[in-house]
Amino acid sequence: MTSEDGIRVQRTGETRSRAAMTEAVHKAAGDYLREEPVEVADEVLATMVELIIQDHVVPPGSGDVDLTSRALHSYLDLATSRTVLAKEASATRRGQLGNLGWVEYLESLGASQSVIARDVGVSPGTVSRWMSGKLSPTLPLVIATAKAYKRSIPQAIVAAGFVTAEEARMPPVLPRALQLASVPTAVIMQELLRRELERTPG
Repeated sequence: MTSEDGIRVQRTGETRSRAAMTEAVHKAAGDYLREEPVEVADEVLATMVELIIQDHVVPPGSGDVDLTSRALHSYLDLATSRTVLAKEASATRRGQLGNLGWVEYLESLGASQSVIARDVGVSPGTVSRWMSGKLSPTLPLVIATAKAYKRSIPQAIVAAGFVTAEEARMPPVLPRALQLASVPTAVIMQELLRRELERTPG
C-alpha cells in the first residue's frame, strides 16, 4: 500500500517469499513515484526496489517495508547514481562514450532529472520530456547543460544531434580571402567545434 508520507508493505502469507515482497514493494514504490513531477525510468525503479529489499527483507523471512517519503527519495537518488555508473561503465567498455545520444548524454551526467533541471535553469518537466524523447533541446540549452557540468561543448552538441562527430572534426574549407568578415558563420562554428574536440580529451 502507499500513503502520502511514503509506502508500507507488510509481510503476510501472500508476501512471505523475497520474490513476492520484491513484487509488492515494486508496485507500491511505482505507484508512489507516479505522483512525482519527474518520470522515473523502469531500470532505476528496479534498482531502487532491489536496494530496499536488501536493506529490509534480508535474510529471507524477516522484515516489513515501511518507508517515509524522505527515505524513498534517498533510495531513488542512490538508485539513479548506480544506474548511471553502470551505464557509463558499459559504454566505456563498448568504446561508445564519445558517441552518446542526448538521452544517454544526460544520463552520463550522474544527476537526477530534477537536479539537471535546476543546474541548467529549466523546469523538471522539460528535462523529463528530453529523457522521453518528446522534446529536443535548443542549442543554447545544450551549451548551458555542458557548461553546468563542465563538459565538452562540442560533445554535447554532437549528442544533441546538431552536427555529427565527423562534421565536428572536419576541417573547414576556407575561402581564399582570409578576412574574418568574409568567412561564413557556419564555417567559423565548424572550426571552433573542431578545435574544441582536438583540445578536449575524450
